[in-house]
Amino acid sequence: MTNKIQLLTILAVIQIVLIAVIWLQNDPLQGRSQQTTLLTFNSDEINRIVINDQESSVQLNKADANWQTSDNFPADQAQINALLGKLSTLKSGLPVATTSSALNRFKVSEDNFERLIQLQKDDELIAQLYLGGGAGARRTHARNAEQTSVYSIAMAGYDAPAKLDNWYDKTVLQFSKDEVSAVKLGETELIKEEDKEQSTWKLSAAKDNQELNQNSLNEGISELSGLRFNKLLGTEKKPEYNLKSPELTLDLSFKDNSKRRYHLSKKQDSEDYILKASNREEYFQVAAYTANALLEKLTTNLWIEKKENNNESSSATNEDEKKDPKNLEISQQK
Repeated sequence: MTNKIQLLTILAVIQIVLIAVIWLQNDPLQGRSQQTTLLTFNSDEINRIVINDQESSVQLNKADANWQTSDNFPADQAQINALLGKLSTLKSGLPVATTSSALNRFKVSEDNFERLIQLQKDDELIAQLYLGGGAGARRTHARNAEQTSVYSIAMAGYDAPAKLDNWYDKTVLQFSKDEVSAVKLGETELIKEEDKEQSTWKLSAAKDNQELNQNSLNEGISELSGLRFNKLLGTEKKPEYNLKSPELTLDLSFKDNSKRRYHLSKKQDSEDYILKASNREEYFQVAAYTANALLEKLTTNLWIEKKENNNESSSATNEDEKKDPKNLEISQQK
């Protein structure tokens, strides 16, 4: 009798296990628990990105392998590549909602969303993604526009800003400091002389008592070469830019024979500065701390030092000897 009970118990356990396996195999949610790619597209084919929120819209266009904003200003290539890379690797696990009635609640409906990202190849819509409310640290509720399922994804709204200012390439004014061949600041002109071992700056019209501080000059040029602007102001020159009385006017010459002139002025009724570079038609707003760093380092007061005159040193020594007889005695013994 005992053996029969044990056998029946074993058969019951096996039956329960078989039922569980069959149920899991046929459960629709379990079948989708394995993560799959949320969006399917070829990044190399995408040449237009449109990002919308409830108030604004951004369009980014790719031409000749370079991305530009809708106003034809260079866009931040690395930022766009990072966005496409993130979108192409988004994974969806179990949905947090599967009904159309939940779309508005998670802010991923056609009329209620935080972001709508559209990826296009010319005028053909390839993929689009709705981003909704937050779903935790660096996570957002999202929906592929072709589906009604809502997922929690590893992405945040700030990864896809809908403001044009956020997509400008802030490095367009940068250059390689090693390519600079001459500098003119006020009446002072400096020329770079190069040999196989090093490059040395020389004053074009140096006086006998002048000495050039190479480190200070190189630091100033390095500060300018890494400049990032704060805001793009367009191409219209305005009186409040105060460019008629700039605080800095600097000319650079480069090894490729190109030239560039900079005007930096304090913006009227503002702590910020206005920068105009001759190689760009736009005017740029520069943060006060950036402008102040330029003004501190781009100055001949740091670049040019007064040589110590041996005759003056000798005269000073003689005067000291006259004042102190002991100094005179020591000098005579020498």
